[in-house]
Amino acid sequence: MSPRLLEGKSPAFFSYMRGLPSLYVCEFKLVFLIYPTFISYHHESILKTNFLLFFSCCILFCHQHPKLNIPDDSSILWKLAEHGGATGQLAGYTLYTSGQFIKWQKLLHTEPTITSHSKLSDQEIQSLMKSFERSGIQSQTIHSTANLTTTLTFQEGDSVKSWSWPGGGSWAQPPQCLSEWLRVWNGLCREKFQEN
Repeated sequence: MSPRLLEGKSPAFFSYMRGLPSLYVCEFKLVFLIYPTFISYHHESILKTNFLLFFSCCILFCHQHPKLNIPDDSSILWKLAEHGGATGQLAGYTLYTSGQFIKWQKLLHTEPTITSHSKLSDQEIQSLMKSFERSGIQSQTIHSTANLTTTLTFQEGDSVKSWSWPGGGSWAQPPQCLSEWLRVWNGLCREKFQEN
């Protein structure tokens, strides 16, 4: 081992080296001699790599999905979700009594992620409520599923009701009584989330 590399080494170090099998000592010497040279030779590329990793982490941190603070006294009013298919993804919209309107998605075994959010006025919520009451859906029991299923959940106080039907998006087969309500709902989704 180079005398320069042995400078400052304690007696315990030399005792440890004598106690190792010769093969290990040779490997240790090789690493001990090569590693500083490797670091010195690749110093610039290592710095560049670290900088790129740090820069990428900063970008990911700054472009996180939007966070939304829901008031404590607010509860879910409607939630319309599509789930199933080959990926098992769950995606949909949730409207809170506070007017907070969110678009979200959830992959299998992950937490839901808010992809966009907006807010409805009292007049828009009232329009939805009137249409929902006219539909008469609350007195019906509809639970039909398929490979891809759409589920509507309505919460009023402690009462929670849900309905489901086959398909999703333009392929969905909702109950006829919900046609007017879905027209209003989808119109708000297009307006608030700039959807086609």
